[in-house]
Amino acid sequence: MMQWLDGERPGGWAKSRFSNGQCSCVEFRQQGPTMWIRDSKDLRHPDVDPAAVPMIAVPVEVFAAWAEAVRDRPLPLIVGPLLTSADADGGATVTHESSQVALTYTADEWSAFVAGVEVDGFVGV
Repeated sequence: MMQWLDGERPGGWAKSRFSNGQCSCVEFRQQGPTMWIRDSKDLRHPDVDPAAVPMIAVPVEVFAAWAEAVRDRPLPLIVGPLLTSADADGGATVTHESSQVALTYTADEWSAFVAGVEVDGFVGV
């Protein structure tokens, strides 16, 4: 299991340190036994209510297994309720099976997240 999954991170949301100041990235937050996933570019518009941004919730164990699978296997892949598919531009779409919430990441966003998974390189947002 990845080191940062040993409890809730102070400050909440985290992203890959390989995001290099990008305004759009895969962000995640642990709240107790639940891991929340969102796309930070959904927050860019000044009129957006952060509570209304699409998010996916899964148990921490599912998130950890998904992150390991993302690192080790090509797309598409299914881990628990998460379907992750490759997009034509090199990005990826993560869909939660039952809620049908889909988060679409650009190639840069996805590459930064995978790089973070590979070296456990995540920072607070």
